[in-house]
Formats: sequence, structure tokens, C-alpha cells
Amino acid sequence: MSVLPTVAPHTPTGLRITSPRTPRTMRTFNPRQHSGEWDDQTRFGGSAKVPVMFKRLFKFSQMDFELAAWQLTYLCVAPRRVYKNVYFHKQTKNTWARDDPAILWLISATLCVSAIAWGLVYSMSPLEIIKLAILMILRDFLLVGAAVATLVWLFANTLLLSNPTPLSLTSSQPSISTAPAQRVEWAYAFDVHCNALFPVILVLHGAQLVLLPVVSRDGWVWMWLGNSVWVGGLTQYIYITYLGLNALPFLIRTELLLFPLLPLFAAYAVSLLGFNVARWALQIASPATGQDFIDALIEDNKELWDRFQNHPFPAMMGNGSASLEGFKNYMIQDFLYLRGYLRFLFGFYYRVEDWNILSEDAPEDITEAVEYANAQLDACTRDLGVPKEDVLGTALSPVIKDYLDLHFKALREESWFRFGASWFVCIFSSCHVIL
Repeated sequence: MSVLPTVAPHTPTGLRITSPRTPRTMRTFNPRQHSGEWDDQTRFGGSAKVPVMFKRLFKFSQMDFELAAWQLTYLCVAPRRVYKNVYFHKQTKNTWARDDPAILWLISATLCVSAIAWGLVYSMSPLEIIKLAILMILRDFLLVGAAVATLVWLFANTLLLSNPTPLSLTSSQPSISTAPAQRVEWAYAFDVHCNALFPVILVLHGAQLVLLPVVSRDGWVWMWLGNSVWVGGLTQYIYITYLGLNALPFLIRTELLLFPLLPLFAAYAVSLLGFNVARWALQIASPATGQDFIDALIEDNKELWDRFQNHPFPAMMGNGSASLEGFKNYMIQDFLYLRGYLRFLFGFYYRVEDWNILSEDAPEDITEAVEYANAQLDACTRDLGVPKEDVLGTALSPVIKDYLDLHFKALREESWFRFGASWFVCIFSSCHVIL
């Protein structure tokens, strides 16, 4: 029986290191060739100051976009297969992280397409779409990714190393008889983030956009669908992050990276009691918040608002001294507005033109709006003595028509927060009718 040496022999050609998990994966390191690289890894915990991937960011001739596209595809259908190539990359490049920035460009291009699609849905200007794309790439992708990668890097090097070795801040070159400490590179942690993020982009930016007309609607089924989209995307991110760290042979207890799934599933179960995550996220990420919308309305109609406050007609309506003709016009225009609103609403959601044809599951607020419109018509014909054909034949005020268009735009965008805020402008439409 032969006894294997516990320390590799000192040979002038280098040192052979074998991975404990992959006995066939072997690499002969030459200290003279890699002394500078080892020095960076020793000083910075397995990570150079600037990752090679960022140094080659604009060297397009050296990028393999075909391989990057292949990896992104398999990250969505078979993510384990992507990480099987990590060992070969380590053997050839002596680094766990990829050095080809092609995947950064492909993810950025995907985000640009997403920004254009969302911009078209929200009727954004070209400048606003460009701004949205820049925010998606710089803030959501790179800055958030750098923060997450730093947390994962610290967590892995603190708790997951099989044989943790303190970082040396003084040594400039390792001994020929000892190998550099195996630690997670920061660039690899960022690499894992890129891998995990791409399926999330497809789910939250792509699938959610397709399901936009339903996930933001009222109803438990739509809430369940929207919340499931979010929990599915976040689950993919956590799982692919786990696979990335689990692929490193010198890490143990990588199952700890799956722990966030427990609070995620718990929050998902609680959210099904009545919190629509998709609608809330869409409201937060809307190009214009409700407060911005209201502020813009007030600013654009400031002169009209001042005229309304100083006009005697509201007070005359309150004390019953308003002219009959003015009040008739007000009531008729109010009915015409309700008719236009309900026609659009039922044509958009129920595909019917007669708002009196109600399904049994019609929302209560729509039912109340129909009853109010019918009562308004009765008031014009019965109480004010205006013939029904005269009421229906009256032309809609151009300003109220513009207001209806504002409503319809908000409804088409499925932005319920902005739709609710758009009711604020009703007072201005009334002003145009009575002034």
C-alpha cells in the first residue's frame, strides 16, 4: 500500500492542486506565471480591484455573443447546465468569474427593449423612454447588482468556506509550497447576480407586461395571478444564486442561500388575503405618481381654479338662486359625461354598448354609476321638464370630452392609481361648463 503525501512536492515546474469535489478537475499552477494574480486575490479576497469583465466592456471584437446568448437561454430552462462549465473556465482562465462582458450587453439590450415596451404602454415620450432605459440599466441592474453581489460575496466568504483563511494584507507573493486561499471572487458574485437576474427580467418585465390588463384588476383570481408572477420571479433569482455558489467546490452549507424562500413563501401566503403585489408595484413604478399628476392638474388649471373660487354660480347653486337655464345645462352635461364614461367602460371590459345590460358580477361602484346616470336623466326630463330627445341630442362640451379622454387613457393603461387621481379634474370640467 502506498502512502499519499499530505503536502504537494516542491518542484520547479509548479504545484498541482486537486479540487476535493472533482478529483478529475486538476490544474497545474506556476507561481512565476500567476504571482501577480495571486497577489491580487490574496489582498482582495479572491477579487481583483477591477474585474476583467469591466475592463473589456468595449472590446466587442473579443466578445462571444453566441455563447452568452446560449447561457442566457439555458438559465431560463436548465440553469444547472450553465454552471457545469464553471470548472472548465477555472482551468483555462484561473478565475471563477467570466471575463467576457457580452452577457452585460445582452441584458442591457433586453432592458432597453423592456423600457420601450413599457414606455409605449404608458404613452411616454421618446425622451422619457430613454430615461427609463438608463434607470433600468444603471440603477436596477448595475447599482443594485453591485450591492447584492457585495452582500453575497461577504456572506459566502464569512460563513460558507470549507477551510476559511484570513485575508493577508501584507504578503505580496505566496510561497511556492502553498496555494493561495480559495475564496469567492467579488466578480463571480456579480456574475451570479447577472445570471439570476435575466429570468427575473423576463418574468417581471415581460410576462407581467403581457398580463397587465388582468393582474391589476379587482378580484382574488387576478390578485393571485399577479402575486404568483412576482413570487415565481423572485424564486428563480434565489434558486439560480444558490446554484452559482453551490458550483464552487470549496464552499459548504450553500443550502443557507435558499433560506430566503421561507419568508418569501410566507409573505406570498399572507398577500393572498388581500394585497395585490403586482398592482402596488405598478403604482410605485408608474412614470408619474399620483401626487405628480394632481400637482400638474392644479398648476395647469390654476387660473380656472381661481375663477371658480370667485364665481357666484357655485354659491347660487348652494342657496337655490342659480338661473334655471344654467342649472339645466349643468345637469345635461353631467348626464352626457356619465353616459360617455359608462359607454367606454362597458365597451372596454364587457363588450356591450347598453350600460343597462349588467352581468351579475358587475362591481358595485359601476352599478351605482349606472343608477346615478339613470337618475340624472330622470331629473332632467321629469324635474326640469327637458324632453328626453333634447337631452340625448345635446352636444357634449369639448372640455368634458377632453376630460373623458383623460379617463379613457388612464383606463387603457390599467393605471388605477392615476385613474383614481384623474377624478380630481372633474371640478375643472364643471367649471368650464358653468363659467
